[in-house]
Amino acid sequence: MPECTFDGATFLGARLKQTVMHEADLRQVVFERVRLDNAIFNRCTFSGMVLRGLDMTLSQFPDCDFSGANLSEAVLTQCGFKSANLGAALLRGAKLTMAMLYQADFTRADLEGADLGRAVLLEAKLDLGGEGFRS
Repeated sequence: MPECTFDGATFLGARLKQTVMHEADLRQVVFERVRLDNAIFNRCTFSGMVLRGLDMTLSQFPDCDFSGANLSEAVLTQCGFKSANLGAALLRGAKLTMAMLYQADFTRADLEGADLGRAVLLEAKLDLGGEGFRS
């Protein structure tokens, strides 16, 4: 199946371990108290979603669209966001420790208080609207 849609689905208290999704449209999905362990989301759409405080440790999000998503206080430790669109995303207080952010686009993203310790930002686009990093 080349494309998958979860219109109106709710994942409440779920643990999605080693989940693999390709080209899934997750914009209308509710993730509440969800943990994604070592999951792979390839070319998926999360734009505009509220993913506040979500634990996505060791997950991969190549070519995913998180534009305008709320990832405040999310745990994104050792996650991969190769070529991901995080434009205008809210990442306040997010933990991006050791994340691989190769070619990720952070245009106008809010990274206030985000932890980017040991993150790899190779070729990442960091046009933050002239405000730069704030802590």
